[in-house]
Amino acid sequence: MHVGPPHERAERQATVLGELARSINASLDLGDILQVVAEGARDLCASDLATIALRDDTGAMVFRHRAGRWRHPRAGLVVVPGRGAGGRALATGRPVRSDDVAGDPRFAGDDEYLATMAAEPIVATMAVPIAIGDRVEGLLRVDNRTRGGFDDGDEDVLRQLADHAALAIHNAQLLAREQRARAEAEAANRVKDEFLATLSHELRTPLNAVLGWAITLRGGRLDEATTARALEAIERNARAQSQLIEDLLDISRIVTGKLRLDVRPVEPAAVIEAALDSVRPAAESRSIALETALEPQLEPVFADPDRLQQVVWNLLNNAIKFTPPGGGVEVRLERVGASVEIVVQDTGQGIPADLLPYIFDRFRQADRSSARTRGGLGIGLALVRHLVELQGGQVTAASDGPGKGSTFRVRLPLLARRPAAAGRLGRRTTAASPLGSLGGVRVLVVEDELDTLELFEGILTTSGADVRRAASAAEALAILATWRADVIVSDIEMPHEDGHAFIRRVRAQPPEQGGATPAIAVTAHGSFDDRVRALAAGFQTHLPKPVEPAELVATVASLVQPLPSS
Repeated sequence: MHVGPPHERAERQATVLGELARSINASLDLGDILQVVAEGARDLCASDLATIALRDDTGAMVFRHRAGRWRHPRAGLVVVPGRGAGGRALATGRPVRSDDVAGDPRFAGDDEYLATMAAEPIVATMAVPIAIGDRVEGLLRVDNRTRGGFDDGDEDVLRQLADHAALAIHNAQLLAREQRARAEAEAANRVKDEFLATLSHELRTPLNAVLGWAITLRGGRLDEATTARALEAIERNARAQSQLIEDLLDISRIVTGKLRLDVRPVEPAAVIEAALDSVRPAAESRSIALETALEPQLEPVFADPDRLQQVVWNLLNNAIKFTPPGGGVEVRLERVGASVEIVVQDTGQGIPADLLPYIFDRFRQADRSSARTRGGLGIGLALVRHLVELQGGQVTAASDGPGKGSTFRVRLPLLARRPAAAGRLGRRTTAASPLGSLGGVRVLVVEDELDTLELFEGILTTSGADVRRAASAAEALAILATWRADVIVSDIEMPHEDGHAFIRRVRAQPPEQGGATPAIAVTAHGSFDDRVRALAAGFQTHLPKPVEPAELVATVASLVQPLPSS
């Protein structure tokens, strides 16, 4: 309890608060600042004890800073919301004080809390929340071992100290974020510099062989065998350099949203076989066994066959490159639910645990030193991720660590066969319409903007399609419940429920109820991220507005072309 005239007490509080403010402003160490706040709280409130609790990494409120002579200090003491004075202040965001902890009805029955307080022993207590905005980031508590509680003046000064502590915590958070951002920017700059150095090396290395052999050939003094070897080296290195340039251009097209896919029903086994044929010579030259386990008679996937082959080729080439001579690479194709999974597994050098989360990032390589034993720009796996996601799939990597091999899995949704639709399309391929023929194809158009809805309906109807239209996702789902569409054309930005949510609800239905119906996303947003979101949600393709009538008709037709027999 405070003694002395009120004006002396007020002067003392003002002096201490000023000193505390200067100490806080002069220090960048949050721990030092909060210790000063705890000492100041004990001084200004004339309390026996003072303590500060802060949130840890899990969000729990833990006591960390103490002032006064504690008889039984407990490390890691956690404040439970709603329990005790601190728990009530945490739960309500308001100060809580008690003149008699043991006899306070608010704490009656909480034996654990009362035992903790009695261990000091604490008779009177007051807890004030340390808040940043609407979130309580900490607690400031003062305690007395004798009767005589805390008054309104103590509460007011404790609030001011809590505000100082909140400002210090907020500044520390801002500093930590700024330091993280700076570290990330520096890391990005290092990756960029390392990539440019690698790019220079990878482009100059084949160029050196091409230029050197060309100059030697010009001399005209090589025998026939050496001349043949020189020409093979020139061709091999020129192709390697061409592939590097193509990979760079593909990354650029993907980042700028300019990569176009020629999507259609594709037999995944045929794509895998074609990719295997192209890498088999490289595997044989290093005595690496290629094993396959391809499940027959799987339904097709809806993809760009060339880009899907590029994905498989990249994964196989990567596996062969990082597998030592005499090792093995296995390729599996199997059904997983309503999807197909392509698995490339090797017995190679594996992936370090710290690199695994970043393995699909652009320009990331496990070995960036000048003594690295593998070439490449570090963009092959980034291309794999982008191309798979653009085709509505996902790719993952796993490894038990260095020397234990790695496993890559590509998952793509299967396309359910519809023989009846295929038969209708087989007949209409000979029709002669300026926009192409969609005779007999049932199309559901979902668009909340009336003019666009009528435009799409007119284009598709003119081409012979049987069109149903819906002005909202809810209306479209009601139509699909009673009418089987061959293709869905849906806007993305719609009120109440957007196109992404709509197609996810469609995909949640079983195939026999339309869950596998091919769908086209139509949106005014045409960036790379917008395309990825549409494909990831369940659409087969993405058309940015304004849509050319011929492109709309051709895209609808491509989604219901006759499928090759299995």
